[in-house]
Amino acid sequence: MATRIYLRMMKATGNAPSNLAAELGRWQTTSQRFQRVGKLRAHIGDLFCRPRIVTSTIHGAKGDEWEHVIILGVTDGSIPFYREIKRGQIDEERRLFYVAVTRARKSVHLFQAPFHHAPSRQKFATPSRFLTLKVKRTLDGQRSLSG
Repeated sequence: MATRIYLRMMKATGNAPSNLAAELGRWQTTSQRFQRVGKLRAHIGDLFCRPRIVTSTIHGAKGDEWEHVIILGVTDGSIPFYREIKRGQIDEERRLFYVAVTRARKSVHLFQAPFHHAPSRQKFATPSRFLTLKVKRTLDGQRSLSG
């Protein structure tokens, strides 16, 4: 019965899921924690009131600002991108890095870890060349630096 109701609601909004079994399985697991529908609705309402987590590319972040920013992949090969390193054209990559670290109002956290880039079959392990001593001191003085 619940499946039919759910399907009707989703079809009415034009958002019928492509994988119904996975979608219902996700909600079934969540809804089993609540003994009453009212408690489940209250929980869902609380979720909508929480601050949202926004994921973005550095390009997509231009012009936006958030309380806290987490930047992943601050590794040579990712920031700056390996193709731009090979071309010797990393000025735009440096500007993009600047954009990324200046999007935070309160804190910025930078994370660097070795990674394997499958398409190019390359491994990258060196922290980004943009993490100069001057940059680190600036970030330590103004924001939190992690990684």
